[in-house]
Amino acid sequence: VLPSIDVRNWDVSKADSFNAMFNDCMAFKTIDLTNWNTSNVIAFSQMGEGCEALEYIIGMNTWDTSNGKNFGEMFRYCYILKEVDFSNFNTKNATISYQHPNSEKGLNQMFGPEVTGLEKIIIGEDFTFLGSGDCTKGYPAAPSATKISGADGLWYNEEGIGFAPSAIPNLKKAVYYASKDLFVSKRIAFFTS
Repeated sequence: VLPSIDVRNWDVSKADSFNAMFNDCMAFKTIDLTNWNTSNVIAFSQMGEGCEALEYIIGMNTWDTSNGKNFGEMFRYCYILKEVDFSNFNTKNATISYQHPNSEKGLNQMFGPEVTGLEKIIIGEDFTFLGSGDCTKGYPAAPSATKISGADGLWYNEEGIGFAPSAIPNLKKAVYYASKDLFVSKRIAFFTS
């Protein structure tokens, strides 16, 4: 059983769909996707769906997703996914009007209600959970107190302000933590290192 995969620097420059690329790769704990040229990709839907052991995805912060229209169920059933870095993601073009074969529309259940162990989300100024027009929304799940110490269902920014998942500001660069405890512990770790 392969616990991790390093596909850094794969030439994916001609690909227009990553639909279900790693779907149900249930043993992966880490995937390194650094330096992928994703500028032509339209469908990211179900890319990591069903990766039940996946904790970390490395390198998504290097992606160009400006042509992306489908991100639906991208991380659905990734029960123990700990962190996502969307700092370079552009989801403004996600739409329900576009259909790629066998893919979900827009941002529909990008995480799904099952991804309640997510600890940290990094978003950039081109990232929105809403997409364009009537795009089905892709909000993260409310953090679960059974999985995360101190979680109360809100996402906390670096100023310590809590947001319900559907109230997280869009198109604004920020880091969000799944509990005040995580936010405080990260600050303490930063100042003591």
